[in-house]
Amino acid sequence: MRPIIDRTNLNTTTVKVGRNIHLDVDVEGEPAPDVKWYLDGVEVTTKDNVKVDNVPYNTKLAIIGGARKQTGKYKIVATNEHGEDMEWVELVFLGPPSKPVGPLEVSDITATSCHLDWNPPEDDGGKPITGYVIEKMDEDTGRWVPVAHAEADKPECNIRGLQEGHKYKFRVKAINDEGESEPLETDAAIKAKNPYGEQGRSMYSSSGLCNENIAFQVLVVKKAMHAIGIKNLYKCRSYRLNCFRSTRPAAKRSLRRLGRRPDGPRMGLAQERRRRQNHSLHRRDESRKIRFRFVGRNWKVGRTKKILFGQKSY
Repeated sequence: MRPIIDRTNLNTTTVKVGRNIHLDVDVEGEPAPDVKWYLDGVEVTTKDNVKVDNVPYNTKLAIIGGARKQTGKYKIVATNEHGEDMEWVELVFLGPPSKPVGPLEVSDITATSCHLDWNPPEDDGGKPITGYVIEKMDEDTGRWVPVAHAEADKPECNIRGLQEGHKYKFRVKAINDEGESEPLETDAAIKAKNPYGEQGRSMYSSSGLCNENIAFQVLVVKKAMHAIGIKNLYKCRSYRLNCFRSTRPAAKRSLRRLGRRPDGPRMGLAQERRRRQNHSLHRRDESRKIRFRFVGRNWKVGRTKKILFGQKSY
């Protein structure tokens, strides 16, 4: 008689990490079948926290204090001289996700902020990732404190509130309904400072630009270049960055001046009005009274582009 596995107890079983699973399966056949268990193509035998007990016409599998790595589809195979029978059963151990995949990269460092990037964990713990918690450590204090949270589908974060001149380390933990993962840490500490230092400040000051936040000016240039489609800095020769202190609104430009082109007639009044509306949006940081304006002209396409940025927008 060929083997026949009793599938009554072979149901999908889900427990938390650290719990136990016991399977008791009867097997028919003459002569008594030889029974083996497999996971991912590897035979499961009595070892560590796993116990396999085979007796004639019955087999038992016990996992004591299961771990995430023991999650999977187990195959039971019964064979004798008349043939074989096999069946699959899924065992799931739920737990916190694995550590996010590194490296944890730090970029756009300024005196008060930076940007972090990382990759999602390889194992979600059996439950969907609900988010990430980011912590920082000031080397002067040596204590890890929460500083921000990130959404599950966005493994990146802007960190603010750093103190200039202090050295910081960062770490990220993935979160699901079962708990937090092990942290992914930065390889080395970073120093909160503006990227161009005092030399950069004096350079910007001598060029007529305000020197209160050089790093932010660079960020504004990057944003402006991206907005008008410039990818390389050497292509930016025909563009001009104005950064100045002011307590007054920006001077209004006449409709005729905004609509004028050097190689053609003036635009119609309706076109000029729409252009005026697009170009009159000035954003200002009232607390610091600083306004940034990036003006770009590209006559090859016969149009003028003006992108206005304010510190409050970022």
